[in-house]
Amino acid sequence: MLAATQQEVPELRVLLQDPNRGYGAAIRRGISESRGRLLATIDSDGQFDPADIPRMRERMGDGIHCVAGYRTAKKDTLPRVVANWGYNLLTKMLVGIDFRDSQCALKIFDGDLIRTIRTEAVGFTFPSEILVKLVNMGYRVVEEPVNHAHRAAGQSNIRFFRTTRIMFIFLLYMRFKVFLYRGHLIEAP
Repeated sequence: MLAATQQEVPELRVLLQDPNRGYGAAIRRGISESRGRLLATIDSDGQFDPADIPRMRERMGDGIHCVAGYRTAKKDTLPRVVANWGYNLLTKMLVGIDFRDSQCALKIFDGDLIRTIRTEAVGFTFPSEILVKLVNMGYRVVEEPVNHAHRAAGQSNIRFFRTTRIMFIFLLYMRFKVFLYRGHLIEAP
């Protein structure tokens, strides 16, 4: 299937992460090796519809640096839907950003900008980290509804209590970095 896709899209570059260093590390590598004016991130498990990308791309411009997708009808188990709601609440309470779906992986960025943002998350906290940094650095992020489907491939490594604990600790860390940034003690969060 990959070979057929590469024939259809000759510009496609495939990057392999061996060994697996985590979700955030894979996204970070893809961003650093990208070259386009615009850059889209999307998970490969079939939960997002690539057909949403052109509509999101149309929103870019006029000072917008990121279009963040939000899942209007999340097709997932009840515990995962509740967990996502909780992660959004934690993000709002701990770092003061209010997005409908801070964990949504489908986003479009200004390519030149996103390649300059230093990220640290190696796992599932990456989508939230990038929003926290963009907003606190004064960049404009807008939201756009996206379709969501049941996972077609792979399996989630998210475990409710462990994941909630990791998310909480990471957001506290981000809160501390934002505090230092606003106090002019560090250059970027």
